[in-house]
Amino acid sequence: MLKRRVREVLRRFRSTLRKGEMSREMDEEMRAHLEFEAEYLARGQGLSFDEARRRARIAFGGVERFREEGISARGLPRLETWVREARLAVRGLVRRPAYSLAAIGTLGLGIGGATAVFAVLNGVVLAPLPFAEPDRLVAVKHVAPGLGLLETGLSSALVRHYSSNARTLDGMATFVEGVGSLFDDFGPGERVRVSRASHNLFGVLGVTPELGRLWVEEDTAPFGATPGVFDSSWTVPILVSHELWLNRYGRDPGILGRVIRVNGSPREIIGVLPAAVDFPRADTRIWILDAPGAGFVYFGLSFELNAVARLQDGVDPSVAEAELSALFPRLSESVPAAAMAQMEEIGLASRVESLREEMIAGAEAPIWIVFGSVALLLLVSAANVSNLVLLRSEERGREFAVRVALGSGHLPIVRLFLTESLLLAVVGGGLGILLAQWGIGGLGSSVPIELPRLPEIRMSGEVILFAVSVSLAIAAAIAALSAARQLGPHAPRSLGTSRPGSTHGAVDRRTRNGLVVVQIGLTLVLLVGSGLMAKSFARLGGVEIGIEPDGILTAEMGIQRGRYLDYEQAYETVMARVSSIPGVTAVAAVTSVPLAGGSGYERAPVREIEAEAGQDIVPPEVTFQFFTPGYFEVAGIEVLEGSGVESDASDALPNPAEFPQPVLISRALAARLFSGERAIGRRLNRLTPEGRIADMLDSDTRQIRDIPPYTVAGVVEDVQDASPRERAEEIVYIPIIQPRVDPSWFPVDATLVIRTALPPSALIESVRNAVGTADPDVSVGKVRPMTDVVRFATSRDRLLALLLTIGGGISLLVGTIGVYGVVAHGMRQRTQELGVRVALGADPSRILAMVLRGTAQLLFAGLVLGTVSAAALTGLLRSVLFGVEPTDPVMFLGAAAVVTTAALVGGFLPALRAARIDAMSALRTD
Repeated sequence: MLKRRVREVLRRFRSTLRKGEMSREMDEEMRAHLEFEAEYLARGQGLSFDEARRRARIAFGGVERFREEGISARGLPRLETWVREARLAVRGLVRRPAYSLAAIGTLGLGIGGATAVFAVLNGVVLAPLPFAEPDRLVAVKHVAPGLGLLETGLSSALVRHYSSNARTLDGMATFVEGVGSLFDDFGPGERVRVSRASHNLFGVLGVTPELGRLWVEEDTAPFGATPGVFDSSWTVPILVSHELWLNRYGRDPGILGRVIRVNGSPREIIGVLPAAVDFPRADTRIWILDAPGAGFVYFGLSFELNAVARLQDGVDPSVAEAELSALFPRLSESVPAAAMAQMEEIGLASRVESLREEMIAGAEAPIWIVFGSVALLLLVSAANVSNLVLLRSEERGREFAVRVALGSGHLPIVRLFLTESLLLAVVGGGLGILLAQWGIGGLGSSVPIELPRLPEIRMSGEVILFAVSVSLAIAAAIAALSAARQLGPHAPRSLGTSRPGSTHGAVDRRTRNGLVVVQIGLTLVLLVGSGLMAKSFARLGGVEIGIEPDGILTAEMGIQRGRYLDYEQAYETVMARVSSIPGVTAVAAVTSVPLAGGSGYERAPVREIEAEAGQDIVPPEVTFQFFTPGYFEVAGIEVLEGSGVESDASDALPNPAEFPQPVLISRALAARLFSGERAIGRRLNRLTPEGRIADMLDSDTRQIRDIPPYTVAGVVEDVQDASPRERAEEIVYIPIIQPRVDPSWFPVDATLVIRTALPPSALIESVRNAVGTADPDVSVGKVRPMTDVVRFATSRDRLLALLLTIGGGISLLVGTIGVYGVVAHGMRQRTQELGVRVALGADPSRILAMVLRGTAQLLFAGLVLGTVSAAALTGLLRSVLFGVEPTDPVMFLGAAAVVTTAALVGGFLPALRAARIDAMSALRTD
């Protein structure tokens, strides 16, 4: 039955497409019938052929009627009607290009903006993670209030304990993020982001490799039972990202089994991951197998492991968190009592949350804010187009009155409105999709790299469906509004012209005015939001970061493991080569520059040796930075007290007997440790996470000994190491000098800080080549001006401010046009009234004031609506604002002033025209 109906519809559709041929066939058939009937009459009744043909035609009836009925019986008459009305609508829009272009352009901007941001929202927030059953994936972490940590990872002891005993988990895997130096035969050394992971990581995630295979448990056998000891002839297997395989290895399928060097150690590529996998970060390029032996469990407080787990089917994350919390006390059965006591002392507690929430943390709120702003812009655009269509329908009042007088029903008029609205919305939606595609294409260079799931932002089927749905919804709303105006109880019923005082005229006016009020209100909301973000960004840009970024070029570099013991020589060689570049005035190196996203070399607690005994709580961890002498001068960081260790010669330092193992500390750390007392000469111990003095293996005696204490030789100004939003980092700066200050650490990753006399960007390629060729064991990473580093650190705020400002600006323009259109149309309707007023001696200034008074009423209503709405909505911006309150009165007043100015400008021009009206011309107007 269904197949027969489908075949019938298809047959009718084909007939409709070949209507001309079908009409010719019908003409031939009817002509043959008439000829046969005429011949029959001529022979049977003896009539002449002309008379017989005349009688045959009379007997046959209306030829045109039969032709149309025959064509309708074989085709799809409703489709033909729609096509005919679509042609009429197209001709009508073409005849009024100003109206059509204004409506299409306004809709294109609104739909394009909403579609582009929805693509981001869908790719980052709404779309499921590219893993098997992603709703069952969770991130397992801990909090440690006693250490001031709102979030920390797991120790290997906790991983083993949870994996063995948790019944709510269907597997747990671990990983540690880092940066490594990649060397192979395909190009110069490259700095890449790497992740050391357990063998079951991608099994837990449910990932299938694009090429090759994943790790299996047998791959971990060579690690052995002793930590750090494994078969030296074994090459650790690694996985590489699709991007690395594409960009560095040209999609070579022979990459499997190739041995490359990562941080100086040979690694064998066994698989390539799919492009959609950007775990744990979008820029991760290499995953290295890392697994302690079956008999190794570290019981300390080193919570460096990140963990991801898969829940049992039907288990909620809160249930899993409750189970892990219940399991935590049982850890005392297998760990030393001292370690357990310390974990309890710092308040260690488990936390389980959705992996999706973990991956998009910090990005969801800004994306929803931007989407909300473009949704408001879309509403403003729709209101403006609705006003345009209402004005256009009023102009066609006579046309529709004639249709009704000639017997046209309501359905054809509604269908005509819907057809015209669909045309506007479809063309506007198509323009919006093109604009959205253009915007998405340039997204990678305009958003922060920290935006998660960036590769998944694309013009997908869901995004196109969203654009189409929005276009159809707007078309239906506009058509309903226009049809209600023409067919409602207050619609015009005669051929007479609508007068301002008539009932339907008043309804029309209230509808148009209401749409303008909505436009003004929404515009105010957008302007308040953009003003708040702009002020927040300005406050953020005014934060002192502690460094002078102008004239500085930075270059990341790394040294292979084989040169760990010779890192000073590697630095010296590279800096000498870079110093010889024309335009370079000074060069130094530091582990990571402020705001670059690095975390220094390591983090560990420090305690002053002379501090009072009996302190049981482990001090908060601080950041350690290694630097070459001259760094503070090159970077423009002020040395507040003591020496900046400006020379690598021992006799140039403060007295070695007085300042053994010299370090510098940041002002924030000095304030916490010494409470305003003099810091110079004070001695510090580096501690383990458990609070013991850190130790090391003495290379000479081969004995374990405590790391010698540091001596504070200087205090330097604070720098914003992580983000301008956060408090200044507490930092210990260790100079790279001989003899080594801390022989237990080998700073093989560093960033060159290059002061130039030329624009830094002009030296990027020269510096990259110099670093890449100075030493074959040195890899080079990002080379960028320090101003770009600072700009990148505030890119999220800048992007939010920019997008909200653009949305507010477009909304302001559209709203101004809306005010202008409504006032101008009102003046055209009142032309004769104004002519009478002028003829009776009305002063032009009074007419001007009268018109502006109407504009002011619309403005006041819009400002009230916008102020109330903004007060209710701007609280959503609190999480992204910096140093600004969401209810900042200055921003509200400023936005109101801008909207007021724009509205008065939009109303003044038609008001001025009305004030200059000629009485005789106005009275002759129909």
